[in-house]
Amino acid sequence: MAAVEVDSSEIELPHGRFVDLDLSWRLERELTGRTGPLHVFVHLLDEPGSVVRTYDYPWPGTWQAGSRAEHRVTVHQSATGPPLDPGTYALTLGIYDGEGRRWPLTFRGELVERREYRIADVRVPAASGGEPMFQFSPDWLDSEPARDRQVLGRRWLTGPGQLRAAGVRHAGEIWMRLMLPAPDSQQQLVLAEGAAQQGTRVRTDCGDVEVRLAGTGSHDIVLPIEPVGDEDSCTIEIEPNFYLLGLDSGERRTVSLDGLAWAPEAG
Repeated sequence: MAAVEVDSSEIELPHGRFVDLDLSWRLERELTGRTGPLHVFVHLLDEPGSVVRTYDYPWPGTWQAGSRAEHRVTVHQSATGPPLDPGTYALTLGIYDGEGRRWPLTFRGELVERREYRIADVRVPAASGGEPMFQFSPDWLDSEPARDRQVLGRRWLTGPGQLRAAGVRHAGEIWMRLMLPAPDSQQQLVLAEGAAQQGTRVRTDCGDVEVRLAGTGSHDIVLPIEPVGDEDSCTIEIEPNFYLLGLDSGERRTVSLDGLAWAPEAG
C-alpha cells in the first residue's frame, strides 16, 4: 500500500531526551475497505517484544495513491514518566483504521509481526547525569500515574506556574506536551476578563521565546533554549487565561503537562 523510509535507523534515548524522526511515505495504492480514521502506530518494544512506549498519531490530510507524504514523529523518554531500563529496544511502525485493520507496507526493515515493521534500533544508556534536571514550582500538583503507554505521567497546574530546567550546559530544545482540558459536568470554566476562549502563554528566559496556545486539547511545542552568560538554568513560565473549578471539591486546575524532554542542538 505504501513504501516508507526513515532518516535514522539508530537512536540513542536517555531518560528526559527526545528525538525527531522524519518519515517519508510513497503512497502506492488506495486503502480499499478502510473504516473510520487512519492512524500511524509507532511502538517501542523491549527484548521480549512487549510494547513499553507508543507514539501513535492520526494520519494528517488524505491518503491519495501516487502521492508522497512527509511526517515527523517525536520519539521520547518523557521526564514525566519512569525511566526505561538500559538496553536496546526496537522501534516499529504500521498503519491501522478505526476497526484496527492493518495494511502491508514496503520497508527495508524486518517484519516483526502482523504488518508491523522494525524501523530503528533504540539504545537506552545507563543514567549519566548529563541531562538537564526539571524542577517544578509549588503551583504544580503531584504527578498522576500513567493512563496509557502514550502518556506515562501527568502533572496539573492549579494556576500559572513555572518550570525550571537546571544544568543546561549547551544550546538545545525543550519539548513539551500541554493539555488544555474542556470542562465537564462537574467543573465550571472561569475565563480571564476579555478572553474569548481558553488559551495559554508559554515563554522562557533563555532565548526570549514566547508561544501562545489556543483551544482545548493536546498541544506539542518546542522551545529553543540557550544558556545566558554563566547561568546554567532556564525558567519556563506557563500562564493560562482560565481555570476549571470543581463544583464539589472547589479544586482549581488549569493545564496539564503530559510530556517533557530535552534535546541538544544538532552538531
